[in-house]
Amino acid sequence: MAMTKEGRSALARVRGVVRAGGAVLGPEGLDMWRPKGCEEYMAGAEEISAALACSASPTASSSRGAPPTAPPGPPAVGWLVRVEWAHLPVLRERMPTALDPLIEAVGGSGAPATSGSPH
Repeated sequence: MAMTKEGRSALARVRGVVRAGGAVLGPEGLDMWRPKGCEEYMAGAEEISAALACSASPTASSSRGAPPTAPPGPPAVGWLVRVEWAHLPVLRERMPTALDPLIEAVGGSGAPATSGSPH
């Protein structure tokens, strides 16, 4: 299915977040944590969620929480946008050059080997 111009533009925003190091693969999927008030200088959680929806990519969940790789110290305030492992293959088809390095870093084509993993 061909993507619309808006869908391609939205996907480019998500690809930019991933390539800039704003995403990690965790036990539950692709996590993109955005700090509170970041919208002035980077894509916020709402923009990323809207971009995923506009690009007809799998659904994403947003929740308030700490970054996936939080350093020690007081917790940061922000939002986590997640594409779950079950939905990741669709997004991977649309942006393999951005996602494949992350997937290879966690050991191949599937989710990390954890008890909550679908693989």
